[in-house]
Amino acid sequence: MFKITLKNLLTVAKSQSPLHLSSIRLINSCRSSIHLRSNILCVNLCARSNGQKQNVKCYLIPFQPSRCLNKTAGQNKLDQGSKKYLWYLVISTFIVGACMLSTVGYSKVKRRLKGIENVTDENTRKMKHFFRYKGVVLPQFTENIVHKFENFEVRPDDVWVVSFPRSGTTWTQEIVYLINSNMDIEKAKTVSIDDRFPYLEYLTPGLDAISNLPSPRLIKTHLPLKLLPKDINKAKVIYVARNPKDTAVSYYHFCKLLKTFTGEFDFFLNGICSMVAACAGFWNIKDDPNVLFITYEDMCEDMEGNIRKIADFLGKTLSDKDVKYIEHHCSFDNMKNNAQVNYEWMRHLGVWDNKDKDNSHIRKGKIGEWRLYFNKETNYQINRMVAHKLNASGLTFKYDKDGAETTDQGDEKQTAKDST
Repeated sequence: MFKITLKNLLTVAKSQSPLHLSSIRLINSCRSSIHLRSNILCVNLCARSNGQKQNVKCYLIPFQPSRCLNKTAGQNKLDQGSKKYLWYLVISTFIVGACMLSTVGYSKVKRRLKGIENVTDENTRKMKHFFRYKGVVLPQFTENIVHKFENFEVRPDDVWVVSFPRSGTTWTQEIVYLINSNMDIEKAKTVSIDDRFPYLEYLTPGLDAISNLPSPRLIKTHLPLKLLPKDINKAKVIYVARNPKDTAVSYYHFCKLLKTFTGEFDFFLNGICSMVAACAGFWNIKDDPNVLFITYEDMCEDMEGNIRKIADFLGKTLSDKDVKYIEHHCSFDNMKNNAQVNYEWMRHLGVWDNKDKDNSHIRKGKIGEWRLYFNKETNYQINRMVAHKLNASGLTFKYDKDGAETTDQGDEKQTAKDST
């Protein structure tokens, strides 16, 4: 306050005449009690008037709290009003803060009551793009609709393609579409796979839009069996399984395409348990008449045989020409260069990271690429976990092409003994 008052004094002085400050000194410095006079500042100013030098002495009394004791009754009322205002401000701030905290706390409790939990990485940091529901890790965009899947209405003429992400889903969808549409090649070339074969969990077109689609509907989902609609046995279900090691590698590279993903490969190793559990769930019902269980590796090695197997399951008859066309249309090179199935529109919209031009939705399609990412110890631990999860189910995975997987199969049998 003292500095502000002095500054104002100098400003006024300069505006009146060519004055300048000659000296400043403190007098009557009395600080022992607030009832004594306050410090007085004596300012000597020197002015020139009619060519003669004149000295002017000004006294400046800086503001001190003790001077408030001499205020009038009106000023005291004003101070009391200010104090009330400050109290109201403090109390209202406290109430708003408490409401915000309670809202955050309520939302957390509400999520817990729905069975929704956060997912953390190896450093216990929250993975904000994933959550856990009934023990299953799901993408964040499904959180608000995950409780609706169970009661989704299933029709007897529905065809569902189900898989864990990055297990050959899009490949199988395109084969199923051509077979079920009686070889509608023109539509396959001009309409996006998302419009022909909608994704159940995704935000677009959404559950309501899929519910209102005309029959027969083709539906894709990555949900495990326990989260699928309770009447799923009414529809025809094709489940595609892939060995969990290659699935983890492919899923990792896919998520790297997303600008929002900052995780490491180890996060996907932790998800292998969920992959195996999802496969085992459908393996256990593979003999049901409405279920066809196929594998990515078998499709790679015998595409023609699997096309005919899918056609028989759907009750469709294909000519040899039709089979050859599907085999050509759905070859890896054609799928990778097909804009209707490769989701290149996501790159154009900026959803994907464009730095890695070689990485795309359909990437390599190879069996055994996991060997570039797994060391011996990691491989042993994964084999041990897979063997424990599958136990005596009879389900095995093919980890390499042309029979080279026998070593890992043996490792699984050995680790199965170790785990027991």
